[in-house]
Amino acid sequence: MFKKEYLAKLLVVFGVATLITWIVNFVNIILPFQFKVVKWVYIISQELSEKSIFPLIGILALMGGVYLCNAAKESKDSKCRCAVWAARVSSVLCMFFFAGLITMTVVYSLSIKPLQNDVKTQIMNEADKVKSQMAMMVQANPNLPQENLQKGMDELNISVTRELKKAKRDITTNSIKIIVGLLSFALVNLVFAIYLIKISLCKTNCTTANTES
Repeated sequence: MFKKEYLAKLLVVFGVATLITWIVNFVNIILPFQFKVVKWVYIISQELSEKSIFPLIGILALMGGVYLCNAAKESKDSKCRCAVWAARVSSVLCMFFFAGLITMTVVYSLSIKPLQNDVKTQIMNEADKVKSQMAMMVQANPNLPQENLQKGMDELNISVTRELKKAKRDITTNSIKIIVGLLSFALVNLVFAIYLIKISLCKTNCTTANTES
């Protein structure tokens, strides 16, 4: 019984440590971008969607701790305060992540259009640099055939159009994957939170009874 409670608390501590480490990692990722909200929202959302296994490991560890605490309380000499403590800590964390994930999904959805405009601006700026170089070549070589110049401009415009379409398609595809990943992970957190709150409420009476005894 003692081993079960000890292992349960160890799992809870491991789960909390994993989640805190994961949060600190994201803070380190967004710090270089300072207040460039569009960029860090996109990066965090992508990392969260693709690497959700890490917070999931933390939550599963918390769930394991709750389960072992719940099993330990079935012993006659065991108090179920461990189960209540672990369930409350875990439920708060799960609700925190659920709220954060929903907020992140909404903010990320609103940042897709600005991100597309940002990428479009970068592509157009690169195209303008190429046009400037072509203009300098014309000034340096006045006898350059106009047909070659026009052909180069047409190819540049086609290339820019192709890059714009590709960038928009890639951002849209990645955005759908990220939003689905965020919502799925949020749903998992909500289910866990409801289950943990239920355990916490069911075990409240037993802690009171054990304290009185």
